[in-house]
Amino acid sequence: MKIIPILILANLGYALSEDYLERENRQRLQDVVNKYRHLSHGNAEFSRWIEKLFHAIEKPVFGTGTVIWRIQLLAEFNQYDKRRQELEDRINNRLARVKKLINLKMGGQECVKFYKLQKTELKNALGLSNSMKDIKFAKNSGSCPKNLHDTNDDEDDYYL
Repeated sequence: MKIIPILILANLGYALSEDYLERENRQRLQDVVNKYRHLSHGNAEFSRWIEKLFHAIEKPVFGTGTVIWRIQLLAEFNQYDKRRQELEDRINNRLARVKKLINLKMGGQECVKFYKLQKTELKNALGLSNSMKDIKFAKNSGSCPKNLHDTNDDEDDYYL
């Protein structure tokens, strides 16, 4: 007779803890969606992630499998988001450097054109997928090639 109340209490505790995990998990997903929904516009990959998280909030619970799936989904998003932020920081840092080079007219007019093209490519890269951001950053991180530098700058120094 004492075993039945213990089993009932154990099941009640399990049910309450699963319900708590479910509520907590849904709230975490909702917080991420609320935080990033407006930031994801213009980036298809990022928008898809936010939509996937949004739909996961509303998905009915079928035991602990759904809770675990949501936890895994959130972990995958956090990994994606960390990489996205790292890439965007690198791109923004390069953009700041390129803007300075343009303002200083480093290397002459041809190099200014070169850096303006880099600036455009880097700005556009911010709305691309992580893999494309990585490629665009690599392609647009170099300095102006020597063959584009103005040779007149060197001659001017000779007469000074």
